[in-house]
Amino acid sequence: MKIKSIQFSAYGPFTDMTLDLSASGPDFHMVFGPNEAGKSSALRALRHMLFGIPARTADNFLHSYAQLRVGATLVNSAGDKIDFIRRKGKLKTLRAKNDETVLDDEALAPFLGGVSAEVFAQMFAIGHEDLIRGGEEIISGKGDIGKALFAAGAGLIPLQNVQRSLEQECGALFKPSGSAPLINKAIREIKTVRQRQKEALLLPKTWKEHDRELGKAKLRVAELKKTLAAHKQRQAKLERISEALPLIVRRKEIDAALPAYQGVPDLANDFGIKRRDAEKELKLATRDVQRLKASIEKFNRDKDALPDHKAILENDSAIESLQHELGSFRKAQQDRPGSKGVGAPWKNRQRICSKKSGLTSLKRRSRI
Repeated sequence: MKIKSIQFSAYGPFTDMTLDLSASGPDFHMVFGPNEAGKSSALRALRHMLFGIPARTADNFLHSYAQLRVGATLVNSAGDKIDFIRRKGKLKTLRAKNDETVLDDEALAPFLGGVSAEVFAQMFAIGHEDLIRGGEEIISGKGDIGKALFAAGAGLIPLQNVQRSLEQECGALFKPSGSAPLINKAIREIKTVRQRQKEALLLPKTWKEHDRELGKAKLRVAELKKTLAAHKQRQAKLERISEALPLIVRRKEIDAALPAYQGVPDLANDFGIKRRDAEKELKLATRDVQRLKASIEKFNRDKDALPDHKAILENDSAIESLQHELGSFRKAQQDRPGSKGVGAPWKNRQRICSKKSGLTSLKRRSRI
């Protein structure tokens, strides 16, 4: 990871200050200044820019907690570039250059290469206070910073750590009285396999006996397979017969009933349709007959309800004759103006008048 620039927007003694590190040349930059110039504050800002500003930081003497801002431009070995700003807070403290767009908390992971805040502080961001504490750790023989300083000064890897690491690896591989280490497990597994191998071994005599028994068993299996095939064949035959029995019985019943239908003509293919149509027409005709019978019964009841006119019945012939001559009478009335003085029509008029008088008297008698 390369730091191209650091923007101290509002942090410690800085306000809107940018430290430009993008100059070409060797990737080594020295920043120097007098006491109280802000070198330690800039180093803390670098650590807080990458890993977050602590909740109780002392760098708010000029800017309030809500105003604290520090940003940077980084480039990793793959050539990826990121411009960001870190603000103080619990969540969503990583922002884009505009200080509005929220960036994912893992956006800096491709640039840090897996280095944690503690490792970064011990290896790349040792300040004046860290140097004092490291010297005290060197004197006491403990502490990560003291070891790092001692190793950097002596140019040697701490032999004590190497020895302790080797002892731990040795303990993980083998312990005389242990069972969990890898070598102890392997020895135990070898013993188990050897015991199983010994138990699996067969004597030649035993193998021959087993081989003979195997041959006999194979012959027995072959005989049983043949017997099974024969039984399956017989079973299939019996199943077919069982399925056909009802059909055979039904065929015999039909054969026994056929002689009674000899000589009966074959029905047409559409006999069923014609039969249904005929039944439908029969139902309609039956309803019509029933309706007509009801009408006849009604007419008979109406006829029986009529009064008995004996005079009309006794003179039915005269009434019927008058009914037939009524047309001639009406025609004679129409022709009367042109037939005056003619003898024959006068006789006809007398006959018609006499018939009319008889009809009038008949009507009078019918009223009586």
